[in-house]
Amino acid sequence: MNLPNLPHLLSQLRDADPAVRSRATDALIEANDPQVIPHLVPLLKDADPDVRYRAAAVLGEMRNSQAVPLLIPLLRDTDPDVCNRVVGVLGEIKDPQAVPHLVSLLKETAIPDIHSRVTFALGEMGLPAVLQLLPLLKDDTRHIRDGAASVLGRINDPQAVPYLIPLLQADDRYLRSRAAAALGRIGEPQAVPHLISLLQDADSSIRSHAANALRHIGEAAIPQLAALLDDAVAGEYAAQVLESVADEPALRALAVWREKQQRGTS
Repeated sequence: MNLPNLPHLLSQLRDADPAVRSRATDALIEANDPQVIPHLVPLLKDADPDVRYRAAAVLGEMRNSQAVPLLIPLLRDTDPDVCNRVVGVLGEIKDPQAVPHLVSLLKETAIPDIHSRVTFALGEMGLPAVLQLLPLLKDDTRHIRDGAASVLGRINDPQAVPYLIPLLQADDRYLRSRAAAALGRIGEPQAVPHLISLLQDADSSIRSHAANALRHIGEAAIPQLAALLDDAVAGEYAAQVLESVADEPALRALAVWREKQQRGTS
């Protein structure tokens, strides 16, 4: 889009008043023109954090990969709001060159809001992020392991499954839950027997996460769920999953089990 007042706006980007620079930067969103990128570059190093924030936001709206190398240094910005906005922008642009820098930030940041935004941005990146996330599943820091497991579940890449399955036996209950949820979203049948075993976990929340994962996987889990219906601990969860899957084999397995129960009590 051509803005009739574009030359005036570009001149205001150099104004001594940061409020004027901020307003002019916001107005450039309407231009959506890569030609304004060179004019925004100096603002990414502006002394005022609000100006830096707005310049990053405009570049994000353009969804232009040219902006990615310019934005990456702001992942280390001294202002958390600027850093947070840049993480979001990189997730919106979805350029793979940002992945290693986002992974580094995931490992380094102790700020929960930024950590959440980084995991979301990496999920937006998709497959290019997978290989760099897999090693983080063995990281010593809990929030890094949890974040990596969550992102891998969102990306839904089956190559993560062999790395997630061992985490179902982790001492950390939260990591077990995250791994179960990720495996459910990915939906690979090879995870079924490992999730089935969690239906007998001592922790009821783990059993619930495993049941939900099996619900997502669906048909491939039916035979092993049916075999658990008589189990004192897992049977209740197995019945709930089979009911929610609600296809013919699942309902048939439930019907056979209920008929057997009725015969046993008559």
